[in-house]
Amino acid sequence: MSCDELTRFSAIRDHRPVRGLLLRCAHALLFPLMLLQARSVWASAVLVQSATSSSGSTATNSLTVNLAAAPQPGDALVVWSGAANNATITSISGGGVTWVAGTTVPYNSGDNEIWYGLQSSGAGTSITLTYSQNDHLDAIVAEFWGLASSAALDVSSSVYTGNHSPAVLGSAKTTNANDLLLAIYSVGANGVTFGPTTPNTPIFWVDLSTQEGATGEGIAASYANVTTSNTDTGGYSRTLSPTETWGTGVIALKSASTASSSCGFVNAAQNTANNQTSVSATMTNNAGDFLVVLCREGSDTTSVSGASDTAGNTYTVVATTSVSTGCPGAREIGLYYAPDIKAAANNTISCNYASSSLIDETIMVGEFSGLGFWRAVDGSVSSYNAAPSSTSLTSGNLTTTYARDLLIFAVTNNATGATWTHGTGWTIPPNSSATNGRTAFQCKTVQSTGAYATVMSYGTPGCAAGILAAFKDLWSGGGQFFLPDE
Repeated sequence: MSCDELTRFSAIRDHRPVRGLLLRCAHALLFPLMLLQARSVWASAVLVQSATSSSGSTATNSLTVNLAAAPQPGDALVVWSGAANNATITSISGGGVTWVAGTTVPYNSGDNEIWYGLQSSGAGTSITLTYSQNDHLDAIVAEFWGLASSAALDVSSSVYTGNHSPAVLGSAKTTNANDLLLAIYSVGANGVTFGPTTPNTPIFWVDLSTQEGATGEGIAASYANVTTSNTDTGGYSRTLSPTETWGTGVIALKSASTASSSCGFVNAAQNTANNQTSVSATMTNNAGDFLVVLCREGSDTTSVSGASDTAGNTYTVVATTSVSTGCPGAREIGLYYAPDIKAAANNTISCNYASSSLIDETIMVGEFSGLGFWRAVDGSVSSYNAAPSSTSLTSGNLTTTYARDLLIFAVTNNATGATWTHGTGWTIPPNSSATNGRTAFQCKTVQSTGAYATVMSYGTPGCAAGILAAFKDLWSGGGQFFLPDE
């Protein structure tokens, strides 16, 4: 791929080769939109590819859209659909996602719909839409990178405006920053002309191909990344002309960098062992994601030696810490990370130890999306509580230097069967506390720099040690475009 080809984002299927070319071709790539929006727009989603299809003069109850290439694992897919005579989508198959209805817009005699699916498995290029009845059908499908991996819908709205000039796009009163707005418009025989966005904020709408049906009517689709929430009476909207019969709808999906309730969390795995030189857990990983590994041992304070996996990812230590005095049965933990990981169906990840005379060896792995690959750690602090009667551990203060960091507080204790409780505003993702009760982590995505601290409770009395670490968001320093001496 050449530098010129790189500027055509709709042809890009994998952000990793994009990074490499950015480093070699940066002077050719910083066209005005990138200069203006590199920190704001790129903090949200990136269009990977799109395709269209129409049933033409044939009335049918199914329509297939063929993408040029299979979606990348972990990406999101969006369907915009239009039907001339009130047919509605009953199911969508293909793309390796679970499809969810975003909004339906009944208008005049037709229906417009937006559906989406998260975390594609990368399976196949054909997306098939099945409808409630035979109809004249139009559809547009797009693949996006950088959306939240779960609970992605922020808001949705729809409006039938009738023969108005100008018409108005249904407003999106977003509650999250860095949302991706997805809009659909019914299009009459005279086509569509887009007017200004309201409110008057720097939103750059990108208009995808209009798919005209056999009757001269069809749909148009567009998307826009927004950098702030908008909960006022107007929300984000847009004027349209000329005078036609309009049915418009919009949904807002959260980007990976702002889905704080999910921390960009994708998956987790864990395991425990005794008297081994390693303990392993197996999981499926998406290309480009980020792994955080917590290694725990329970009989000395010098044995955690590193992390590794069978997919060939490289792990770097964030910190190690231990309860070395005042607590019976001292224990050590180490926190490791691997950025920009390789896709793997059965990746075996291991914590390695210098000694095999250990008990309650534990590995806990979290997979996250949207994190950086360039000097990914923003900072860390360690803490411990040596009192055997303790039922919680406080992290100590960690001051971040980048906005939109992912914070992870990883804790181990000597309290068998402990029940973990996260701090206020934090979450313990699924499968992120050990079955023996001795290890857990909680996470939180922040939106600004500052000093952060938290506490994690574990109920059953015991001493504990923990590491609070901050990992950079991909677009706020963790995806540095210009590497030194390169």
